[in-house]
Amino acid sequence: MKKTNLFLVLVLTVATCIQTKAQLTKVALISVYGNRNLSDNPLEKAMNEALLNDTSFNLAPFVEKFCGVINNDLLKEFPFPFVPKEEVLNSPGYKELAQFTGYTASGSGYNAIEGKVPLYNVAQGYIPIASFGIIDDVKAIKKSFEILPPDVDGVMIAYLSFKLVDQAGAFGITIKKVQAYANIKIFNKEGKRIFKLKDWESSKGGITAVYGYVAETKKIMPHIQDASNILFESMKKKMAKSLAKLAKKIEKDKED
Repeated sequence: MKKTNLFLVLVLTVATCIQTKAQLTKVALISVYGNRNLSDNPLEKAMNEALLNDTSFNLAPFVEKFCGVINNDLLKEFPFPFVPKEEVLNSPGYKELAQFTGYTASGSGYNAIEGKVPLYNVAQGYIPIASFGIIDDVKAIKKSFEILPPDVDGVMIAYLSFKLVDQAGAFGITIKKVQAYANIKIFNKEGKRIFKLKDWESSKGGITAVYGYVAETKKIMPHIQDASNILFESMKKKMAKSLAKLAKKIEKDKED
């Protein structure tokens, strides 16, 4: 089932990218971050808030590794060039894009609990810009084109998310695994998504939960690390290979 899901995502990616190739001259990666919210289930609110309030629940190391995989392994495989990372982060006005991020930086999504707890760990130098589909920071996305080189006609946002998923259980006791998701999207100057790439992997081991509550939150971190490591290897092997094939196909189509 998992391989089928990944295959379908890659097929969609190939089709979308072929359609948008003619539109994209150069792209800039403008946001990389990790979402600390592990569950949207109201029944798991107590567990989720305990995690968000726990300073040891820090996704920064995984976000930095995620950022490295994208910048060092994936971007070079796309069939169009990217603006160098430092040029994006040092662009005058880049940090000020946070003013236009109504959901992530200044809204309720960023200050998840009483305005005190950040919901996101952000890759060094970047700012969080929402690209969740239902909620996108369209104003920030559009504004980013004003501070980037004039030949940039696409911006990429990448975020890492994790979910605790029940694997088995009975009588209120369940075994949960961590699922790690990589989400990579490109938007045009109108703030419309024109490219989407997603992969996910599960941790090998699980965590015991009682009525949805994980008693010792520190036990979650090793499983987040495990799921992340498996995911990043998957991205480097599967996605880079698929994107390389896509680039060759596009070049062949151009020659024909």
